[in-house]
Amino acid sequence: PWLGYMLLLEDCEKSRKSVRNNEPHFEVFPEFNEASYVERYHQTCLKLVRERVYSEVCYLLAREANKMQPRNYSEPDEILSGYRFLRSLCSHLNNFYEIV
Repeated sequence: PWLGYMLLLEDCEKSRKSVRNNEPHFEVFPEFNEASYVERYHQTCLKLVRERVYSEVCYLLAREANKMQPRNYSEPDEILSGYRFLRSLCSHLNNFYEIV
């Protein structure tokens, strides 16, 4: 089976600010200490791929100001790119239809 995860996050000042951790019950992973939401989601998506929780993960950032532009998003990491995500999905579908 193929399982994918796509995350689209607004690229704005609030998502890029570092976040203070409040740890009343559980310790936060060190890579999340004082990290912004952009960085936290980036690290989480990388873990999901590296630990093979998902076949592929796509992580995109989009700015409100660029919504009318032809390419209105950015890809913070090539490993989490839309191209890689779609290529993997299409390859899986191609293999599936060859079997059927």
